[in-house]
Amino acid sequence: MFPLVALPTRFRSLPIARQVALITLFAQMVFYLPALTPYLLARGLNLTQIAGLQSILIWTMLVLEVPTGVLADRLGHHWGQRLALVCLVAGEAGFLFARDYPAFMLVQVVTGAGFAFASGSVDALVYESLPQPPTDRTEAMQRAKGQIGVAYNLGSLFAFFVGGVLVADLSLDRITLAMALSVAAISIACAGSFLVIAPREQTSTAGSRGSLALVRDGVALLRQSPQLRRVVLASLLTSAFGAHLLVLYGAYFLESDVPGGWFGPALGIGATLAMIGQRFAYRIVGVLG
Repeated sequence: MFPLVALPTRFRSLPIARQVALITLFAQMVFYLPALTPYLLARGLNLTQIAGLQSILIWTMLVLEVPTGVLADRLGHHWGQRLALVCLVAGEAGFLFARDYPAFMLVQVVTGAGFAFASGSVDALVYESLPQPPTDRTEAMQRAKGQIGVAYNLGSLFAFFVGGVLVADLSLDRITLAMALSVAAISIACAGSFLVIAPREQTSTAGSRGSLALVRDGVALLRQSPQLRRVVLASLLTSAFGAHLLVLYGAYFLESDVPGGWFGPALGIGATLAMIGQRFAYRIVGVLG
C-alpha cells in the first residue's frame, strides 16, 4: 500500500497543470448540489430569494474581479488559487450552518470572492508553468485547459451521482451529510493548493508590470477590438444562465413530482456531456480557426 506520507512528494512531482486538475477534481465535489433548491425551500426561502442568491454570487464575482486580480498579481497567482479555495471552504462551511436569508447572502459573497480569486489566477498559474517559446504555448494551454475541464466535470459527475444517492429522499439530515462531505472534499483541494510551487516566471512577470497598468491595457484592448467586445458581451449575457438553471431545474422537478433519486443523475448527464465537450474543445479551434 502506497504510504500516505509520500503523497505530497508525488503530487509536487507532477506538472502544475496536472496538480491544478487534481485540485479542481476535489474542489468540484459538491455533493449536496442536486438538492440545493429543496434544501433552501425547507429552510424557509422562496424561489425568488433562491434565485437572488445566485445573482448575489454573480455580482460579487463581477465587483471583485479586478481587486482580487490585483491582489493575486501582488502576492503571486499560486496565492490567488489558495485564497480562492480558502474562501470556498469558508463558504461551504457557512452554508452548512446558515439558517436565514442574510446568512445565506453572506455565504454567497464569500463564495463569490473565491470564484473571483480563481478566475484569473488559475489560468495564469498554468500558463506560466508551460514550456517557454519557441514551443507553441497556445496549443499547450488549450490541452491543459482540456485536462482541467475534464477534471472539473469528472468531479461534478462523481458528486452528482454519489450526492444524488445520498439525498434521494430529500431529507434535511441526508442533505446536511452531503454538505459535510462537500466541505471535506474542498478542504482536501485547499490543502493541495498549498503544495503547488509557483513557476519562476510568475514572480518576474508580476513584478515587471503593475496590475493597474495591465487593467488599463485590457480596457484599451477592448476599445480597439470589436471582436473582443462581442466575445465579452456574449459572456456577460450568458454567464448567469447556468447558475439560474441550477436553481430552476430543482424547482421544476419538485413541481413535476420527479422522484428525488433523479435529481443527481439529471445533473450527472449534463456533466457527462460537458466533460466530453471540454476534452475535445481544442480540436474545434484547429477545424474552425
